[in-house]
Amino acid sequence: MRRLVRYVTLCVSFTLANLASATPSDIEQWTNINAHIALERSETLRLYLEIQPRQGDDLQRLGTVQHQAALVISPSRSLSLYTGYAWTPVFLNAEYHRDYRDEQRLWQSVIYREDLLGIQWLVRLRQEQRMIMRTNGTSNRSRLMLKGSYPLSTSGDFGLTWSDEVMYTLNATTGGPVSGYDRNRLFFGPYWRIERTRYEVGYLGEHQKRFGDDERWAHVLAVSVSCNF
Repeated sequence: MRRLVRYVTLCVSFTLANLASATPSDIEQWTNINAHIALERSETLRLYLEIQPRQGDDLQRLGTVQHQAALVISPSRSLSLYTGYAWTPVFLNAEYHRDYRDEQRLWQSVIYREDLLGIQWLVRLRQEQRMIMRTNGTSNRSRLMLKGSYPLSTSGDFGLTWSDEVMYTLNATTGGPVSGYDRNRLFFGPYWRIERTRYEVGYLGEHQKRFGDDERWAHVLAVSVSCNF
């Protein structure tokens, strides 16, 4: 398994290097703090809250602060259903000039978890209805993420995690996203768990197409703190 992890890391590194060499890029830092709050003893019904500030323009300016909330129903330990709202204003345009653009979203997610071959797998399918300032309609985007966590301790509280998420816009809006491929997001790094809180720190590479054909790579130091109450 360690050889496999090294091989995947090398492949991702070479791919990112080749793509980034021909595409404008930015160095960023994202922090994701989120919490699941049980609304009854069995934890079948929960409240999800998230805040995510993102520092961009080579770490010089705040690019966005994303806020999300959702109601979560978990009919089993493997399956969770989310329906939520997000406010995701953007403070910088593709050229990193100050250009406030408000965005609000309704979103729905299905998450499935399974342990297989010693790896804790997670598959997430998410659908978003995006209401973006200065556009003429609602932009619908689909997102699919595959995530794996490989424990390096007998307790499973420490290990390596990686994920790949692709996003696809279903319809074009005037002044907003075009239909088709939107972005792809790769992540790799360690995780550890202390009681009911999971921490992740690592490299996130995001290939973006923002509101047209302008492409960009974001090289991100990503920090995630996930709490369960």
